[in-house]
Amino acid sequence: MAPRLHILSILITLQTQRLLLRPMTLGDAAFAVEILNDPGFIRFIGDRQVRDETQARAWLERGNLTAYRESATGMLAVTQLAMPERCIGICGLVLRPELAPDYDLGYAFLPQFGGQGFALEAAQAVTRYAQYERNLPRLLGIVDPDNTRSVKLLESLGMRCVRSQRMENETDDISVYEIPFLDRA
Repeated sequence: MAPRLHILSILITLQTQRLLLRPMTLGDAAFAVEILNDPGFIRFIGDRQVRDETQARAWLERGNLTAYRESATGMLAVTQLAMPERCIGICGLVLRPELAPDYDLGYAFLPQFGGQGFALEAAQAVTRYAQYERNLPRLLGIVDPDNTRSVKLLESLGMRCVRSQRMENETDDISVYEIPFLDRA
C-alpha cells in the first residue's frame, strides 16, 4: 500500500490561465460515463462499453489508476478554474504498447465545451510538461484522419504527421503525429 500512496503523491496537477488538470479518481465515474458515451468520443476514439458508474469505476481502475501507479502518467481530469467541481474533459500522457517507448498525447472534451480553446490550452500544458518536466525526446499524437478538429489541434502544437499505423485490435489506420523536443532550455 505504501508504494501506491507514494506514486499517487507525485502525480502532477497542471494549471493554466483557465484550467486545472488533476489526476482522476473513482469519484469521477459519472463524468467518465458521460464522456465515454459522447458520440464524438465513440466515433473517433472508440466505444469503451462503459454504460454505468460501476463499469466506469472499473474502467478508471484498469486504465488511469493503474497507469498512475505504474508510470505516474495517464489522463488527467480537466476542470475550469471557475468551476473546479465540473469536469469538462480529459488530457494527459498515455504509454501505449504499440507506440512505446514514446508517449501519446491523449485528450477528449465534452461537446458543450468545444470551440472555446480548452482542448488546445490543456494540450499545450501537457506538452510543456512532457518536454520540460518529463524530459521526453518527443511526443506523439494519434488521430483518426477524418477527425479534422483533432488534426488541427495537433498541428497547432507543432506536430507533424510522420506515418500511418494500425493499432492493435483496430481495422483502420490512424495518423501518427510527432513533435521532437530538440530545445529543452
